Amino acid sequence: MITSAARDQSQQLKAYAFQQTEYDNRVLRAREKMAEAEIDVLLVTDLSNICYLTGFQTLVSDWYSCLIIPSQGDLVLHVCDLEVALCRVHTNVEHIESIRWNRMDEAAPQLAQIIAGLGRTPKSIGLESRQRGLTPYAYATICSAFPNAIMADASDIVFHLRAVKSPAEIAYMRKAGAYSVAGLLAAEAAIQEGVMDNEVAAAASAAMIRAGSEYFSIDPIIRAGDWHAVVHSSFRRNRIRQGDTVIMEMSGVHERYNAPIYSTAVVGRASDDTRRLADAALYCVETLYSNLRPGRTMHDVATSTKSALRGLDERIHLNEYFAYPIGLSFPPSWPENSVWIIEGSDKVLTPGMCFHAVRSFRIFGVIAAGFSDAIAITETGYEILTPHQKRLLEVPN
Repeated sequence: MITSAARDQSQQLKAYAFQQTEYDNRVLRAREKMAEAEIDVLLVTDLSNICYLTGFQTLVSDWYSCLIIPSQGDLVLHVCDLEVALCRVHTNVEHIESIRWNRMDEAAPQLAQIIAGLGRTPKSIGLESRQRGLTPYAYATICSAFPNAIMADASDIVFHLRAVKSPAEIAYMRKAGAYSVAGLLAAEAAIQEGVMDNEVAAAASAAMIRAGSEYFSIDPIIRAGDWHAVVHSSFRRNRIRQGDTVIMEMSGVHERYNAPIYSTAVVGRASDDTRRLADAALYCVETLYSNLRPGRTMHDVATSTKSALRGLDERIHLNEYFAYPIGLSFPPSWPENSVWIIEGSDKVLTPGMCFHAVRSFRIFGVIAAGFSDAIAITETGYEILTPHQKRLLEVPN
């Protein structure tokens, strides 16, 4: 039996990232998209999308969770048993169903029973089939349980809603950006000959956590010496030597909102090649910024920025995008997967869209340099959410 004292304590533990009206509005817009697509039941299985719609958070982002949104009626959260308390702390969803965490294979047939218990048999079920969270087994189970229902790909419904951030979301990203800058400054201060790359990463981590960051979507990425030009490698007990380049990329987190930052340092004097590469990266970022205006298509911005790439060494790896979307995320990454500044996209820059504007040039295993800001599109242009001095840092001997 749950006592009144226990209920009172539960209420004291409530931790909502946003007002309930904001969550209600998000669910309303999702239902409008469902109606347009003639979807009776939407199954949201990407954890970041579940968090966006309800506030639900958990450390174990790879565990099963599903938000069931019928076209009418109450939402249902279906999670592992150990996560029910987090549902009660972070959300106002009243209907919570659970599955034992060590029996996650049983989640799919139980989910089918939950859908069947909603009322009328759905004619169309929306699935996030191109996002994280939906397993082939779960998909097959739902198809088998509802053989006459259309299984609609609803992968983009919530992500496209998330593309334009509310003022409250951007306020959180500013805070995350402040944590990121604190981490970068600490990392730069820790770099010196003889120090391990782990120590640089530890300094960045500690500074961001002390500043207020939650657990990271990605731990600080520190690449040094021979590994600095190997993308997505990170600290691994390498001693930093005189002349080494150090790549630093990290993001603090506030209410699961991220604002990454990327920079480059050299111990001692940078080589002419490194300096040229860094100058090219900085020029490309500034060229992008000069083209950021609401109302322009992503394609227009990308093609206008592409001119900054002329004359680069043909061996340099070039990403096809010029900025990627960021916002709310969980491990193991911070990109949002909504709208990209990329050639061929007819999406329009809209105030409230947020991006990681990063330009990282590298020749695999040879040389690399890059810089970035987290930015938000405004009514007149853009706002930098990670204000800092972008420059190639030369650490004195």
